[in-house]
Amino acid sequence: MWATGPGTWSVNSSVVGSGDFTGDGKADLLALVDQGNASAGLYVFPGTSARGDNATAPYRVWNTNPGTWSVASSKLAVGDFDADGKADLEVLYDYGNKSAGVWIFPGTASKGDIATVPYRVWWVTPGVFDASLTAVAP
Repeated sequence: MWATGPGTWSVNSSVVGSGDFTGDGKADLLALVDQGNASAGLYVFPGTSARGDNATAPYRVWNTNPGTWSVASSKLAVGDFDADGKADLEVLYDYGNKSAGVWIFPGTASKGDIATVPYRVWWVTPGVFDASLTAVAP
């Protein structure tokens, strides 16, 4: 469905999930990508029935500044958490020091670096919850 050139995308620095993020009735692939320097981007690969290397074109719906988000500290789940008919991304984020939070990235058909605006629905202070010992069901 999509191909990239050498040196432009690292699967090993991405965490993926699938669901109908855009609300068009087709499953999409979501990729939370480590962009280096504790920076991340959330990309949508729209679902399509077409075939070939360029049948779909991924686009970014969220982006962070350096030093603000570590993909390695993120565990993903996908579901319609806000009951709007679109799949959302839920992230258990490990802040370190046994502190964690849960973030929701609402599904959207919009494109651009702020097309989805995540919000935190749970947080615990340091010393309370070790997210590194927790598994998240997809």
